[in-house]
Amino acid sequence: MKFKISSGLKDIIGKELIVDDFVAIFELVKNSFDAYADRVDLYFDEDKIYLIDNGKGMSKSDIENKWLFVAYSAKSDKTEDKALSNDYRKNLRATRQSYAGNKGVGRFSCDRLGANLTIQSKSSSETEVNLVTIDWGEFEVDQNMQFQDVLIEHHKERDFSLPEELSGLQFDTGTILEISRLRDPESWDRAKLKKLKASIAKLIDPFGIKKDFDIYIHAPAEKDRDKKELLNNSDVDQDSPYFDIINGKISNLVFERLAAKTTRIKTILSNDCTKITTELIDRGERVYKIEEPSTFKALHSTSLSVELYYMNTVAKINFTRSMGVPVNQFGSVFLFLNGFRVVPIGDPNDDYFQLNARKAQGYARYLGTREVLGLIDVKGDNSKFREASSRDKGLIPTQASTELSEYVFEKALKRLEAYVSKVSWPDKLDSDSADLSRILTDQGKTRVIEVLSKLISGKNIKLLEFSESMIDTISIRDESFESTIRNLQVFAEKSDAENLQDKIDLALNRYNDLKAAEAAAREEAEREKKIRFAAELEAKRARDEKLAAEKERDKASQSLKSAEKKIGIVESALTEEKKRNLFLKQASSVEIDTVRNFHHQIGIYSSNISHYIQHKLDTLNHGEPLSIDDAKSLLEEISFRNQQILTISRIATLADYRMSAESITDDIIEFSKQYLENVASQYHPDIEVSWTTDNTEWVMEFMPLELMIVIDNLVHNAAKPNTGCTKITFASRTTSKDRLEIDIFDDGLGFAEHLQLDIESVFDMGVTTTDGSGLGLYHVRQVINSMGGSIKVDLEYEDGAKFVVRFAR
Repeated sequence: MKFKISSGLKDIIGKELIVDDFVAIFELVKNSFDAYADRVDLYFDEDKIYLIDNGKGMSKSDIENKWLFVAYSAKSDKTEDKALSNDYRKNLRATRQSYAGNKGVGRFSCDRLGANLTIQSKSSSETEVNLVTIDWGEFEVDQNMQFQDVLIEHHKERDFSLPEELSGLQFDTGTILEISRLRDPESWDRAKLKKLKASIAKLIDPFGIKKDFDIYIHAPAEKDRDKKELLNNSDVDQDSPYFDIINGKISNLVFERLAAKTTRIKTILSNDCTKITTELIDRGERVYKIEEPSTFKALHSTSLSVELYYMNTVAKINFTRSMGVPVNQFGSVFLFLNGFRVVPIGDPNDDYFQLNARKAQGYARYLGTREVLGLIDVKGDNSKFREASSRDKGLIPTQASTELSEYVFEKALKRLEAYVSKVSWPDKLDSDSADLSRILTDQGKTRVIEVLSKLISGKNIKLLEFSESMIDTISIRDESFESTIRNLQVFAEKSDAENLQDKIDLALNRYNDLKAAEAAAREEAEREKKIRFAAELEAKRARDEKLAAEKERDKASQSLKSAEKKIGIVESALTEEKKRNLFLKQASSVEIDTVRNFHHQIGIYSSNISHYIQHKLDTLNHGEPLSIDDAKSLLEEISFRNQQILTISRIATLADYRMSAESITDDIIEFSKQYLENVASQYHPDIEVSWTTDNTEWVMEFMPLELMIVIDNLVHNAAKPNTGCTKITFASRTTSKDRLEIDIFDDGLGFAEHLQLDIESVFDMGVTTTDGSGLGLYHVRQVINSMGGSIKVDLEYEDGAKFVVRFAR
């Protein structure tokens, strides 16, 4: 006994298995790809679809023994290319290391699309074209008929027969599939063709990487509409498959144009499958590159690379503008097996890798499909990675597919998440930035160093490269200096960077000098404070004794009670008034406790300068040279301390503000407005100052003295004689519930032309916009960055100079 095969099998492996028109076309395009074609043309007529490729074609023997042999795949038994001559291989533009299909049923996709099929095919071993015609309806007449008893017509022609519009196509070998009597001809309208174009682009090359396979769509009925769309001057990049044109080459926007504005990680399994190399690049800057041994045994003899992109707000906007479709409608992480996409993995509504389910467990730690784009490229044995026969169900679970998911998570996704969640997300303004300005602050570098030091401390991880602009020492005044230096030591030990340890040692020396100076200054100030307090206490005791002797005890007691009641009323009223006004203008209202505090702080800062200078003099006296960098650091530190003293002196004479060197939590808009109007304005009578607000609060933690220094420096710069300013305005507004913007603009001459060429340099140490030291704006940015904000120049403002300060929460 033996099996018999009914002609009804055609439906099972044809239109009933392939239930989607696009999947049917994908399967046919895959066959062209496997046939070494470097060009495929899809032609849509009224009731016909042509698929034309310039691949290796088929001989009569190939058609009989391969194409008409149901479920047989010459790709699986390695005989597919056995007859290819060396001359033919040598002239191929397309390179194929493996096959996209191997089940032997993809050819029946033609049945899904139409009732009739005509095949024209010619190989390099023949001089004529083989022509085969199939009427799929003949398989449906009687299911008692055996499959092999349905006759297929074959004859030969001298040349290929092409639609008139494509008569210019030239190829010696190849295949033409002409599918007629379409199952649903009315469905192939403009909307469906546009969707097909986008789907095919993602099928082969969603990131514009491949250069050896081109696909063209020809739809004569849509040409007039195409011409109108071209005249609309759309902002969408014409390379995008979402550009509203049907006819022409299906190309994809080269993703590298967008990648420069994203954070991405790329990991590659070595050719011998023993090592994994991973690099993370943030907006064009390589943050790190590491190497480690592979422990994924089931991935042996597999070629594998994974590239994931984190799409922040700016990257999403750029993507939508260029592609013409939002990221979440484009897709997420695509899986490619042997050159072709595994559908539906990566589709907008697909979550094959369970990213969204995972993100729901830790919203602030994990990335979801709306934030990640990616490409997983696998080339390997089809027995390890098996695609579902229906071609729309992804991969069949195997040990290799399980390890692939683990590889993606452990070596790519988790490392990208660690960087994004711990470096980018803590700075709320970084999501709006297309560059590294927020990461290259002292606070940003501290976070990068912390994340990377943990990564490279792992077992068997070898550090190959790292960003010297990110992995660098930070300001010795930064509160994270000590922990950052400890983490930098890990890099120094793991890398071959000789100058990193030198930088660490130099920074530590400066830091120790500063700390020694601060400790000596505080000790001296505390000693003076104790002596002063003891003297004041003794004077008060003497006054109290004299007062007690002059008055009778009973009258004094009654008088005291009455006075206490009045004082309580006055103090209550005073407290309410101070809530309304942080800075009282009358100098006579400055209380003795405030004066003492001012005196104490000035003593600390001036003594600090003195001791810091003394440390450096001792260094010189011992014959140790003072480098230019050391001198700059010394002068910058002295300048900042002097700014603190100057600001305290201004408050002491004009305001009753209880000065504190510690941070407070308050409304920075009201605080800054009052300081500007009641204090800073008094020292610059020749320039009008004002603060306008939308009456919203912005409560946050800040250092009062440092915020005052920011305002002083900005007003001082504008008030210099050579700026031509008569007025400076601070305008604050909340652009959303979690964004504050402060515009600072004047009516002066603006920035010099040479500074406009590199406007960011105005915030560098030593660069001056007037005739000063070049430290004012440097200190302004330092302070604002430490508060979690940003400051930039707005060169579009033409009526003077303008800065924009932003805060987020």
